[in-house]
Amino acid sequence: MQKSNSIPKFRIAKQTPLLTARRWLVRNSRRVTLAFSLVAILTFSALYNFPELRGETQSPVKTGGDAISYQTIKAEVARGLIDRAALVRNGTDAWSTLVVTYKDGRVEWASIKENPELAEAADVKLGSLFQAAGVPLSTSSAPSETSQFSKFTGFGVTTIFLVAACLLLLVMANQVNEIGSTTMGMTGSRVKSTVRFADVAGIESAKADLEELVQFIRDPSAYEAVGARPNRGTLLTGPPGTGKTLLAKAVAGESNAAFLAFSPNDFSSMYIGLGKMKVRNAFARAREQAPAILFIDEIDTLARKRGQDHREYDAILNEILVQMDGFEGREGVIVIAATNRVETMDPAILRPGRFDRIVQVPLPDAGGRGAILKVHAKNLPLEPEVDLGHIAQRATGYSGAQLENLANEAALTAARSGRTLVSQSDFDVALDKITLGARRNGLALSETDKRLIATHEAGHALCNILLTDCDPVDRVTILPHDNALGAVVRSSEHDTVLLSLDRLESELTVMMAGRAAEMIILGERKFSNGAAGDYKEATQLALRMTCEWGMSPEFGSLYVPADPKDPQVQKAMRKILDDALSRARAIINKHRPSLDALVEELIKRETMTRAEVERVIQHQPKLLPKAA
Repeated sequence: MQKSNSIPKFRIAKQTPLLTARRWLVRNSRRVTLAFSLVAILTFSALYNFPELRGETQSPVKTGGDAISYQTIKAEVARGLIDRAALVRNGTDAWSTLVVTYKDGRVEWASIKENPELAEAADVKLGSLFQAAGVPLSTSSAPSETSQFSKFTGFGVTTIFLVAACLLLLVMANQVNEIGSTTMGMTGSRVKSTVRFADVAGIESAKADLEELVQFIRDPSAYEAVGARPNRGTLLTGPPGTGKTLLAKAVAGESNAAFLAFSPNDFSSMYIGLGKMKVRNAFARAREQAPAILFIDEIDTLARKRGQDHREYDAILNEILVQMDGFEGREGVIVIAATNRVETMDPAILRPGRFDRIVQVPLPDAGGRGAILKVHAKNLPLEPEVDLGHIAQRATGYSGAQLENLANEAALTAARSGRTLVSQSDFDVALDKITLGARRNGLALSETDKRLIATHEAGHALCNILLTDCDPVDRVTILPHDNALGAVVRSSEHDTVLLSLDRLESELTVMMAGRAAEMIILGERKFSNGAAGDYKEATQLALRMTCEWGMSPEFGSLYVPADPKDPQVQKAMRKILDDALSRARAIINKHRPSLDALVEELIKRETMTRAEVERVIQHQPKLLPKAA
């Protein structure tokens, strides 16, 4: 049989006017509902404030004149000519007008105020007269311009009130609808993570702690056979940007479990009680989609210590505690949360049975930083001479997120230069931009300021190279950036964990060397305010040496409260800093020719590498801090 190349025809529903109208109503349901609501509100308000629209008419009112008298009314009542009568008030407590309707249809009226006889008979005699003859007597208030204005005012106020009430009901309805439709996982679909442990680098110890969760989700029977149960909750804690969320996604990806991610905003609500309903709904969705990872980011916001006037968050925390107590591991739901402020959390949520395990996710070391850079640079076209290990050594203290940003900044730098390959210099520029801020190309420095900056940075560089126990200098620059007018950029082959007294004293000496160089070369009273950042960092270090680390001669091996306002603490800190300044001055005075030559070279070159600095210093012998 010959195949047909014609496109198959699908049956299309017949477009009837009714079907078209129905589809239009579905697409515009909110607009139609709002329009009908406004029409209903305006109609109700108009009927409520204008009796005439309801068919209620008031008696005709005439003011002035004297058509009939009391005697005439009395005679015509006796003859049976009057059908009904009405007394009308006109804005006062007293009657103002008498209106008489005859059986033949005539209407006569009289002003009570202008007819003393009627005024005297209005309250008692007229009532008795009409009652005895069986003539109906009604009373009413006369419409006036003021009352019409009041009607329109009432119409406006009633309309505004009803619209406000309608909007409030809509907001409350939206709040209720939010319970089942917040963010990821709340829509009822299985959200699969594509992240694997291979995509997470630099935090191997944390990965090892979480691999057990993956094994349990894959094969829970092996754990149940020996009576073990998994951790109901795992808390990831560490500095921002270290990869806590990425780890949670990797657990879900490795175990092929649904990943339901929430933030505090997904549970918060302006109404007390809705927050805990959202928590209950989130756990219910996780059970429906088991095996599932229920991830709560920044959980410290929801789990703050109770009793601090956070009523809604307290209710949310209580519900989280109840829900974590209410499920077992066999349900296939694992709760993973992340925070960088575990010390602020309520102890009830940290006890065993809730968050059984706390996994530290620290900043990566030099090797970890190199591994993270390889992950983020694998899709970048790199030049062959790019040394990611050297870049990682210079990026001391960087988190995974900052390293990702570093790789992206290097790529942007290459793109701005019109190159298709990312070079080592692109990473240098990116590292300077992140550490020191962007280059301030528009800043024009005078020769005096330029020489002062060069003197300051040369003092730092000289002492750093001559002293032992310091991280090596990578380069020195006097080019202004956002955060500094100059800088000594250092790198380390390995991260330092423990700091000796010699190391700390060397670091303090280098910090004070900028001010010391200014005082020696420019004059004892010619130094500038450029050492503000150095003094701030040095003061914080001296405070810890004095109060926490037992390195102050005044306090000895005593731990004291870190109160920088304490006069005795201030005296001990000043002694440490003054000694550091004295050491820096001694080194600079001993090697003054090398410093002068380094200042001139910095002014000429603006940026110098370590090798260039060492050539200027002429390979002076290393000095210990105490030997200076």
